Amino acid sequence: MTTRKKSEGDSAEVEANLVPIMNIMFLLIPALLLAMEFASMAAIDVTPPKFTTAPANNVDKPTEKDLSLTVEIREDGFLVRAREAGAKVHDDGKPSVIPNRGGVGAEHLDYPALASQLRDLKAAYPSTFTITVTAEQDIEMDALVRTLDTVRGDGCSLRKMQQGEEPGEACMFWNTIISSGAA
Repeated sequence: MTTRKKSEGDSAEVEANLVPIMNIMFLLIPALLLAMEFASMAAIDVTPPKFTTAPANNVDKPTEKDLSLTVEIREDGFLVRAREAGAKVHDDGKPSVIPNRGGVGAEHLDYPALASQLRDLKAAYPSTFTITVTAEQDIEMDALVRTLDTVRGDGCSLRKMQQGEEPGEACMFWNTIISSGAA
């Protein structure tokens, strides 16, 4: 075995070959950017409510009874169910039926009679704003939209509520839940 001593004049420069490292970086950067794009698509955006159903300063007000109200749109008319804290509001224990005017089908629904009955319920339960609307399978979208407008109230504008004001007296049941099946 021979060993050689380094002399002062034998200093050789070694070139670093950076091509393999650069190739890895060119592959790694797009892979990381692609992984970040998938991570952002998995996020769920949540928006807090813009307005509430009751004013915050209701500490001094007496608690009113809660009303569970459902309107079912049927081919032969409306079916209105109102329950107060688990008990039915109607004296006979049956939901009220508002028959069609002069025929069968969504085009003959009696919207003025529905509005009249809902005004009576709103007068009896002024702090109730929520209503559930259901429809039979063959009911057209126009009948659903007209029913939603009727339960909300003629002349009701919710723009004031978005600015923190109380809804007007024209607003009846503006917090609407649309259910997928007949109740």
